[in-house]
Amino acid sequence: MNKFKAYIKIGVIDALEMRFQLVYWLYVNMAPIVLMAYLWSNVYSKKDLIGGFSLNMMVTYYILTRLFNRIVSTYSEERIAKDIKDGQLNQFITRPISYLAFKFGERIGIRIINLAIVIPIYAIMILFLKKYFIWQMSLLNFTIISVNLFLSLTSFFLLAFIIGLMAFFMIETHSLNGLKEQVTGLMSGYIFPLSLLPPELQHIFKYLPFAYYYDFPMQVYFNRISVHEMLLGLIIQSIWIIILYIICKLMWKKGTKNYEATGI
Repeated sequence: MNKFKAYIKIGVIDALEMRFQLVYWLYVNMAPIVLMAYLWSNVYSKKDLIGGFSLNMMVTYYILTRLFNRIVSTYSEERIAKDIKDGQLNQFITRPISYLAFKFGERIGIRIINLAIVIPIYAIMILFLKKYFIWQMSLLNFTIISVNLFLSLTSFFLLAFIIGLMAFFMIETHSLNGLKEQVTGLMSGYIFPLSLLPPELQHIFKYLPFAYYYDFPMQVYFNRISVHEMLLGLIIQSIWIIILYIICKLMWKKGTKNYEATGI
């Protein structure tokens, strides 16, 4: 536990060094959100509901999924791949340090600083768009969403870790990073609510890990699913975390064996 706290502290320090860059990108990203709110208002000028969403629901969905993205997204794959290619992995192989635990703790530390900066900025944006924003949060919904976001952070990290470990077996992993971005963007509900898709696709996506990053917590937020479906969603997330963790361990075992054999 003390080691993991140290890993989190490293992430906090790392994030503090990049805080000005983070604030800059947050403010740059605010403009599209505000613009999207007015774009949706034009789209809804002749319609009351689209895919079961009103204008206010759609704008709220768009704002909160961007906030959730700042919580769960863990773009660790490039740094992991760099550690492998540059030989930085040696210090983790020769010492009793779990590389996976180190990177996860580091990422949690970065998220802590990220949230400290993100929440005030999003609060200001919500006030600016308050006529569109719907606030409805019960204790149950808050608890389910909180657990869901932590599970999503874990799942997102493990997926990034797997892609990063592909550097053991591939010369270049940038194409995999791009593919991950496209898949998660489409299947997670980040681009648009999954309820806008055909029912057949919605049913398939429900059993994949991606929908639980953004669409699922918004379904909980709007009370569009039952308590049973909420709990089932958390169970599906947990199962995927176990699967991804097993894949990580298998890839790490095989990758480090090749890594040591080639003397990198």
